[in-house]
Amino acid sequence: MRTYLFADFKALTPGTLDIVKASGVTDVVLGVAGSSKPFRLKGREDGWIKSIGWLTEAGIGVHLMPWMRRDEVFIRQAFEGMRPLFDTGHVSSLLLDCEWHWIHGGMPAVEAAELCRDKADGIRLGVTGYTKVQESLDPLLQLCDYGCPQAYGFWSPKEDHWSHNPGSEPGAPQARAYRNWSDKPIVMGVAAYWLARPARRGLPPMSYADAWRANLQAALRPPDGSSLEGIAIWSLKWLHRWSGHKDRMALVQNLTSAARHWDAKAGICR
Repeated sequence: MRTYLFADFKALTPGTLDIVKASGVTDVVLGVAGSSKPFRLKGREDGWIKSIGWLTEAGIGVHLMPWMRRDEVFIRQAFEGMRPLFDTGHVSSLLLDCEWHWIHGGMPAVEAAELCRDKADGIRLGVTGYTKVQESLDPLLQLCDYGCPQAYGFWSPKEDHWSHNPGSEPGAPQARAYRNWSDKPIVMGVAAYWLARPARRGLPPMSYADAWRANLQAALRPPDGSSLEGIAIWSLKWLHRWSGHKDRMALVQNLTSAARHWDAKAGICR
């Protein structure tokens, strides 16, 4: 089974490349662009091309992830702006991040999906978004090759954050993702941050490691009719910054090691 690491929205440096290699992941998702208009890459084009080259030399699969708007001009700008990166010949897929700006966009959803599929020009196409597939996202998901639901399952220390709800209990987002995204092969998105939580709402406290394991156990048990291609971890910065990063890295390394022996059909490690 493949393991993916989101590399945030910055080109790699020699230092962060070493972190990626140490994690043991098979693939990296480069967040190459945000949703601001007009479309533009985050940082210099040559920085992204260098990152693609480094990862390819290391035998790590490369995927590009732009935030997307459901807007015809923006979609055309996005594919044109990413063309030099595609032209390296080392991009395994394009993962479209379709959240608020896609859900609330003005272009008809079917037309937007068809334009993305056409502009991908043969590149493997994926889509990532909330665990509940919004009506505007469904046409794009149907035309994509795989889906990456953001089943992060974390507890937020911010009182106004959407994850302050029972549905974010470890294991629940993954189950919801399988119910809503089962039409396509799934790369399940999991969080490597904000997992430890205090006692709340009558529930006992939970350690980071226990929450991580609960999320993974749910992710690694696809129900009948669902196909699990891999696990995608958000994100690189949490593996080398802030308190506890060494413990987080160790858990990720355990996952990537076990995944090399994962039999997706049998649902076991061999």
